[in-house]
Amino acid sequence: MRKIRLDIMCMAIVTATGTWAASTSADTLASRIAIVVAEQATPAERNAADQLQRYLGKIYGVEFDVIAEPAEERDHIFVGRSQWTQGIDLGPLGTEGIVIQTRERDMILIGGPPRGTLNAVFTFLQDEMGCRWYAPDEQLIPERKLSESDLSQGLRSLVGELDVRYMPPFTHRQYFGQSTQDVEFAVKNRLNGRNWQRPIPEEWGGNVYMAQPTGGHTLIRSFLKPDDHFDTHPEWFAWREEAGEHQTSQPCLTHPEVHEQVTVEVLAYLEEHYPTWEAGPKIVSVSNADNDRYCECERCTEVYEREGAKSGALLELVNAVADAVAEDYPDVLVSTLAYWKTSTPPARLRARPNVLIHLGTMQRDHKVGVDQTKYGDYLQRWGRVAQHLYIWDYDTNYHNYMRPHPSYRAVPRSLKFFRVRGVTGVFVQGGWGKPELHNMRAWVNGQLLWDPSRNPRALMREFAEAYYGEAASYVLDYMETIYRAVQRAEKSYLSVYGTTDTWLKLPDMNRAQELITQARTAVEDDERLRERIDLLQMGLDMIWLERYEELRNAAEETNAPFNGPDDPLALVDHYAENPLNVATMREGQSGDYGQFLSRIRETLTSE
Repeated sequence: MRKIRLDIMCMAIVTATGTWAASTSADTLASRIAIVVAEQATPAERNAADQLQRYLGKIYGVEFDVIAEPAEERDHIFVGRSQWTQGIDLGPLGTEGIVIQTRERDMILIGGPPRGTLNAVFTFLQDEMGCRWYAPDEQLIPERKLSESDLSQGLRSLVGELDVRYMPPFTHRQYFGQSTQDVEFAVKNRLNGRNWQRPIPEEWGGNVYMAQPTGGHTLIRSFLKPDDHFDTHPEWFAWREEAGEHQTSQPCLTHPEVHEQVTVEVLAYLEEHYPTWEAGPKIVSVSNADNDRYCECERCTEVYEREGAKSGALLELVNAVADAVAEDYPDVLVSTLAYWKTSTPPARLRARPNVLIHLGTMQRDHKVGVDQTKYGDYLQRWGRVAQHLYIWDYDTNYHNYMRPHPSYRAVPRSLKFFRVRGVTGVFVQGGWGKPELHNMRAWVNGQLLWDPSRNPRALMREFAEAYYGEAASYVLDYMETIYRAVQRAEKSYLSVYGTTDTWLKLPDMNRAQELITQARTAVEDDERLRERIDLLQMGLDMIWLERYEELRNAAEETNAPFNGPDDPLALVDHYAENPLNVATMREGQSGDYGQFLSRIRETLTSE
């Protein structure tokens, strides 16, 4: 996206003939510039105008009028579709693209419905006005003072010449985490995906789901439910050779009656739910259950061998459903998960034009980008199999959200790769609660989901300086220490379910502890910033406590310092009081915080 930086140093008055005289009166400024939104505007367009009014008011200390029709004596900012913006072709913009354009004395902020105009307003406020929404509890709204400079060409001279037309490469953009649960924070950072998160109301642009129902893993869970069919049709379910019986772990993907039944159920689902779906990608999921216990019958095995992958049998089923869906719902895509045992593409089979492949990248080393792993090859090959590609990527440790997890360079690198490979939707699954650096991850990756060409390290530095204040340099050095540790360690493998013992050694822990201690000292007098550093400290303390005996022994054996706690049980007692209000420690177990501390206490007392 071409970015043209505004140099707004002053605002001035426009005369009836369109010339301007210098003024230091903010009230006069507000009377000469108006925001125009049509009477028939959608709730999202009207909200976009209200948000523009709100933040320009904060910037300049005045309230700009929002009016329904332009006034001859004023310069205007037209927001959304109206008779005054109808010359702009919105077709290529889809539901997400934007136009920011100056025309003589006026400016236009518009985008494809329903979300594009909101995207245009928040892009303008961020890129041109300098606004930032770093976290739900941290924003930057600059204040601009008016000068007495004499500006003669109206609004255009104030904002400069703007002609931005941008279509984000990813139409589905979701970073799943605690901060993005906040609807306004997500929308202001132009994130639209809402799987497993609080819905986005119509006035904020509405929801975009990566697929319906439930986003994925719909076979067994939503379609072909064992409770409905197993007793009467056990042959519809996976034959497990070792057990010598059919089991409900997965369907028999190649059984002709399974194809028919799943098709019937998907069409029934669409008949009920399609009329309620909002604008945007309309996607129904027919995807494998979340396990690797696939059918081993002769028919399925023949397809596995012919295609060199279990995905062949899954794609045969999905193609059959997609053929039926295309007849009645030509604008609906049928998605499936290329995940776990189905991540490898089939050798010969090709997806129907209305099939979307959603590649999950879990089983890899997460210290490097997807392009540096087997999934880079898979994605390229899936690109030859299917016309539509989504990605499901990961950005935390699901066994302990608070552990150091240095994937912060890998995810940005992967996003750039996804763009090159024609991916159009990305779901990055972070952690819940208060994972390590969770607000930084959400903001940085949110920026990159909108524009993957941006510099991730510059974004990290900007965030750190805004969010951690005087402690920023220490936090960045801490991140570098953890990152270098996992990169340096031989045979290190950063798993989303693994431990740190293979790569995070005592010297790294000691250095990380020194940096976090310095960071806390730097913000000692600021309770809000101190708590943010304390969350990083807690992540380190999880490692000190989990590996206490190992790290203490390493210090004694090498005559090295030990910067961990002198009294680990006292530290457990400290965290048992839950001073940072942590509820969730690991995937799917909201009450696991207390259980984790109990296990640590038992281990320490038994040593």
